[in-house]
Amino acid sequence: MISKTAEYAIRAALWLAGHPGQSWSVHHIAGETDIPAKYLAKVMQALGRAGLVKAQPGPGGGFLLARRPPQIGLLDIFTAADPIRRIRSCPLDDPTHADGLCPLHSRLDRALATIEEAFRGCTLADLLAESNDFDQTCASNTRAVRENLRVDTARSASNPAVSADADQPLRLPPTSKGDSQ
Repeated sequence: MISKTAEYAIRAALWLAGHPGQSWSVHHIAGETDIPAKYLAKVMQALGRAGLVKAQPGPGGGFLLARRPPQIGLLDIFTAADPIRRIRSCPLDDPTHADGLCPLHSRLDRALATIEEAFRGCTLADLLAESNDFDQTCASNTRAVRENLRVDTARSASNPAVSADADQPLRLPPTSKGDSQ
């Protein structure tokens, strides 16, 4: 129910919250958060229009948060990037539902309301505080995971014994008598 656009917006804003006081280029943020740069540029424009980030033009410019992390709610970010679309009328235009939502769409709308309320009550500062350390957030870990994969791939390529086994199926020892792979 959460769009990629909304997740990218939250990851980028969270990354900026973890790196305050300096503006960062879209390409730098994209590299750190594993978000495609062209996509992120559009997301950052939406966050800028909503007053959540501000752009610093010129050499060394980039983006930084427009307000402090406790003042930026996740619902603000969602609303700027890709608002949660509540169900107000029958999406099927069924005339028998003119007086209200059917049970299915009513339940779906309540679920959306619950999601909306959860994000309304959470700020960027809350997410940073929950992790106790910015490096424990997914906004920072995406790059670390990617870098570790590159290192492991390079090691496998440079070590014929490892790379030769890489194409072979994993053989596990039997777990009990009669078990075999």
